[in-house]
Amino acid sequence: MRRPVAAGLKVPLKSFLTSKAAFFILFAIILFLAFFFRIIGLEKRPLHTDEAVHGVKFGYLLENDDYRYDPHEYHGPTLIFSTLVPAWIKGSQNIKNVSVTMLRSVPVFYGMLLVIITLSLLPLTKRSVTLSAALLTAVSPAFVFFSRYYIMEIMLVLFTVALILSLHRYYLSLQMRWIILAGALAGLMHATKETCIITWIAVFSAGIMVLLTKKGELRKTWQRLPKAHLVTGLLSAIIVSSLLFTSFFRHPRGIIDSILTFQIYLNRGSGDLTAHIHPWFSYFQWLLWNKQTGTPLWTEFWILSLGMVGALRIFSSPPQKHRHFWQFLTIYTLLMTLIYAAIPYKTPWSMLSFYHGWLLLAAFAVAELAAQRASRIFIIVYIFLGCSHLSLQSWQLIHDHDTDESNPYIYAHTHRDIYKLVDGIHELCRASTQGQKECLEIICPGDDYWPLPWYLRDCANVGYYNHVDLQYPAARIIVSSPSMQEGLVAKLYELPPPGQRNLYIPFFKNGVLLRDGVELDLYVRKDLWDEWYQNSP
Repeated sequence: MRRPVAAGLKVPLKSFLTSKAAFFILFAIILFLAFFFRIIGLEKRPLHTDEAVHGVKFGYLLENDDYRYDPHEYHGPTLIFSTLVPAWIKGSQNIKNVSVTMLRSVPVFYGMLLVIITLSLLPLTKRSVTLSAALLTAVSPAFVFFSRYYIMEIMLVLFTVALILSLHRYYLSLQMRWIILAGALAGLMHATKETCIITWIAVFSAGIMVLLTKKGELRKTWQRLPKAHLVTGLLSAIIVSSLLFTSFFRHPRGIIDSILTFQIYLNRGSGDLTAHIHPWFSYFQWLLWNKQTGTPLWTEFWILSLGMVGALRIFSSPPQKHRHFWQFLTIYTLLMTLIYAAIPYKTPWSMLSFYHGWLLLAAFAVAELAAQRASRIFIIVYIFLGCSHLSLQSWQLIHDHDTDESNPYIYAHTHRDIYKLVDGIHELCRASTQGQKECLEIICPGDDYWPLPWYLRDCANVGYYNHVDLQYPAARIIVSSPSMQEGLVAKLYELPPPGQRNLYIPFFKNGVLLRDGVELDLYVRKDLWDEWYQNSP
């Protein structure tokens, strides 16, 4: 006769799946998946121009202990200051010791926080919403790709979500700690990127619109808010923003510049003096359908479609729990989408600010559909297929197609030829008796030589020019755009008197691509060529 199992050990599967233990096990698995997609092979993709610029600016901060905000370019200082942490951990003291992995570890960190912060949704909704939001954030190709990109966008999205959640907590409790936190987050947003003002407008407008849905609610809310709390929150924002823009009060001018910059970026956003002008539907095209012959299908339709279902559900059958929060999120997301679509200036990473709202609405839709018996099987199959395809795309984006123009998130990206060019330059420097002190001349119209300053950061004598400079003698290593060939020939062979002309040899048979449409040639003076040739295997 078989011994019966103790009744206390019989744990129904359904009870386990709805337990806190199961929730945290699933959440841990999602975190592992998110980390895997974000951390693997960070060095593989060449740096984009923007990444290289930020990397060089960080190098200046690291070596000189100084940062000055530029209101015309490069955005705010939070990314630069955040990079000090991995540099201190590794003990890096100059830019030569800073690696691409170190730079990109910063957005990876904030990208992981964006997944973790979904836990803050637990008091507002079901556990299934939190799990769905974490899973979609973990596998979304857009959020995976730009969590590996040394730019500010992931930070801005994270601070925005945290701001919205803090404001909601304050609205419910009127506890000063939440308004102080909200103010600090607004300050961080300001010190991250100038487009924060779009988010503030959308947050304020959505909040007002939700309060107007119930008669007298706006006035009632205004009356119950302690005005001292609002002043405290504003001071919190000003202090945090001022600390960062002034480099901790060493450059007070940063405060003024952080305000004047909005006019500069307003002109840029409206299409003045910029090449990044795209039709209103471009964001939707990048997100919904990108297919070329011989390339994968890139689409985040799985998430956007569920987001639309979630938005419709919230207004047709509002949730009983925290109804105002979900109505606010829907209106906020719609406003952000409309504003960003209307702005002529568009880049793929900019859409993360409104796309994250759709992702949260999609998570709400998943939980609602899964709770109904009639749609449960459908949504389980839909999520399985959708997340499988999204995960496949994320792997392809970071593995085989990380510089492929069919990838909708590749935008004016650096070509892999840069590795060939930089390796050639380093070979020549090693062959030279001057070593890394060998003089280099980089000549590109419009200063279009980035990200070369990053990749040549270990070379001590590099001159960067947007024209052929006839005042200085030619370097033994010259990188030049083909459009500069006429002026270069004059400098090398026409201006020097007979007997002082040196022969220059193309190092490569064909030009190399800096990025699509931007070609460069590498020329070497004959004596250095001979030194290199004798030492080459």
